Amino acid sequence: MRSSLLAFSSFAVLSVVTACGGHRRHERNTEPVAVIGAPAQADAQLDSIADSNAKAASVRRQGAPLNGQILHGETLRPGGSQEFRVQLDAEHCYWFGGATNEMGQKITLTVYDPKGQEVGAEKGKGTDALLEYCPATDGVFKIESKLAHHGAFSIAVYQGTRLTPATPPTGDPGQTPEALIAKEALAAAPGAKQVGTFFEGTADQTSWSTSLTKGRCYWFIGAGTPGKTKKLWLYVWDPANKRITENKGESNVVTAGHCAKDTGMFKFQAKVYSGSGPYKVAVYEKE
Repeated sequence: MRSSLLAFSSFAVLSVVTACGGHRRHERNTEPVAVIGAPAQADAQLDSIADSNAKAASVRRQGAPLNGQILHGETLRPGGSQEFRVQLDAEHCYWFGGATNEMGQKITLTVYDPKGQEVGAEKGKGTDALLEYCPATDGVFKIESKLAHHGAFSIAVYQGTRLTPATPPTGDPGQTPEALIAKEALAAAPGAKQVGTFFEGTADQTSWSTSLTKGRCYWFIGAGTPGKTKKLWLYVWDPANKRITENKGESNVVTAGHCAKDTGMFKFQAKVYSGSGPYKVAVYEKE
């Protein structure tokens, strides 16, 4: 499939339908539309940082720049964000290297699937961040870049080989990560239902975000490939980015539970403490 990058800003033009006479009123925000490779927005130093981070992370999988382009953008207000549309496919994994300057302070990268569901996020501890994501389907994904303050930023996108999960020596289909997660759910959270699809990771650690509802209990269940993942750990953060639970598992299957006291986006992370990936995580819910 031929890949293409389309730049798009959510702050560009908003169409509002009024109740009076069915006329449309258009409101324009002053936030600029992000344009790929725009000379006025390009910063060679930020490009270099973003590119080197994505390249280094993907090199083990024969990573290569997606279309050889770097995404450029700039926000004008504290906490501002911009969005890009990127064509991805399920045959590869992708690495997004983001970089801003001291004015931007910190950069957060978030990936949304073609249906608009958040499927991956990484909040940089400084002016750069690295996010790895392996799509479960082909399509146009949304990449959001958010800065703690405001300023220019660059995002380099690398595409690499996707690892095929190894077949267990016994050939037992009950030993796949999906089957192991389902079995663990029956034991740890009887009656709970899986929310959404499986979250897939291949790096030493991968972070995602999902929406939780106040008053409901959730279980984050992860499983690595038998024979490859020795110990898998799980961490969960609340909407205020405060770590609320963790489980440092002693095997390739791990569970972390939490009953939400607030409604919002919660971040969770799987970490391979011993061994290697790939691994998957599923979220289960019970009222």
